[in-house]
Amino acid sequence: PVRKDPIVQTDDAKGAEAIAEIWGSIETNQLVQIATDWTDEDLARVFAYLEVDKAAEVLSRLDPKRASKISSLIQEQASVVNPQS
Repeated sequence: PVRKDPIVQTDDAKGAEAIAEIWGSIETNQLVQIATDWTDEDLARVFAYLEVDKAAEVLSRLDPKRASKISSLIQEQASVVNPQS
């Protein structure tokens, strides 16, 4: 018999929410360093769940062009309406 690996489904929102909870306890300077290794899209997803003051602190310490792009992505991601099944 052929064994098939189970299909694993992921939920990006749940992952972002979990990371945001952890990042909420990390010093802003550390988060700025962590952000250098993350894509803008992934940062935007996590920032949407991060406390507003913390997200604003981190964005204010990033390069202004990158902060602007991430802000636009946050707006774009927040405006997505999930179709009803």
